[in-house]
Amino acid sequence: RDHIVGDAVGVEVGESGRSILMPDVSVAPTEEVDDSLYARLAPKSYMLVPLAARGRSLGSLTLLSTREGRNYGKADLAFAETLAGRCALAIDNARLHSEASRTRDELQAMLDGVADQVTAQDRTGSVVYANRAALETMGFPSVEALATASVDELRARFDFAAEHGDPLG
Repeated sequence: RDHIVGDAVGVEVGESGRSILMPDVSVAPTEEVDDSLYARLAPKSYMLVPLAARGRSLGSLTLLSTREGRNYGKADLAFAETLAGRCALAIDNARLHSEASRTRDELQAMLDGVADQVTAQDRTGSVVYANRAALETMGFPSVEALATASVDELRARFDFAAEHGDPLG
């Protein structure tokens, strides 16, 4: 079936997960779309490729060839699908990074208001977060200062005890 490039077709591609390749556009746009960007560009060939990452549709990528004699083929479509996959992954990673940053900021705002001392360590035991109450109690100006404190400095400030209260050397 012939397609006229537009929002509805892009949505169709994004939802179906199937690319559309039109190697030779021989269908003239209808009078309704004569003033559209599509009509002004007058493509000779086009591809619509889904943008999907982690099993989720993010939309579609549209590529138009406006040069006479430059028509897209199956090899172009394969390249466009690879490109769309990488673009979708980059878009999704940016979204995930933004969400993680927002969640981190919300968590930090909540924990900074807690009167109890709260710290978080990574798998190696390095401190990656300490709320204000913890920093004040331990006498450190920042998480960075606490995280970079030497073992000797920590031993001088604190008594270390085993699980049952026995002092650690």
